[in-house]
Amino acid sequence: MVIDDDPLFRRLVVALLETGFQVTAASDGAEGFHLALQNPPDLVLVDILMPGWDGLQTLRAFRGHPRLMNVPVVILTSDTSRETVVAAARSGVSDYVVKSNFSRQELISKLCRLLGCEEFEVRTPSRGRQSTGSDTVSEKPEQVSTGAESTRTAGPSPVAGPSRSAREIRPGELPQSQAVSSEPAEEDVARLMDDWD
Repeated sequence: MVIDDDPLFRRLVVALLETGFQVTAASDGAEGFHLALQNPPDLVLVDILMPGWDGLQTLRAFRGHPRLMNVPVVILTSDTSRETVVAAARSGVSDYVVKSNFSRQELISKLCRLLGCEEFEVRTPSRGRQSTGSDTVSEKPEQVSTGAESTRTAGPSPVAGPSRSAREIRPGELPQSQAVSSEPAEEDVARLMDDWD
């Protein structure tokens, strides 16, 4: 599960992870916590600086709930101050990633270490791009996994190859209450993925 109030960064991380994990996303801590209660994820990536429930409050909520207390929580942060790192450690963070200074493969390595899964090669989800270097490119339509088809698909789950749910919902098919109008365009995500490393 990815919890981040920045729609572009959230979509970027989801696009990066969906090649090897089934991913759900939330735009704030309270939404992420309530989604996790419905279908506990295997791991949570949460931004630390968000309006409403920030990352630390979200982390404390996970640690304080019997169904979610053992879910690994990785903080995504731009704030590397000693106070923030100490507060996260005291709240039970599993690991942290500095937003402005990490590679795609570093993120995958951290997640696989916490989940006990094998690392995989990162695929860049841009359309029409040829493979360059170690990137493996696959073209696929945009998808949203509902996560409702099995007991543990709401969060990252190790899978072989691209993750797919039993039923995929296209963004236009989402109920109005779930539709997010501020999502960045696919081209924006692809451009950021190209520039990332």
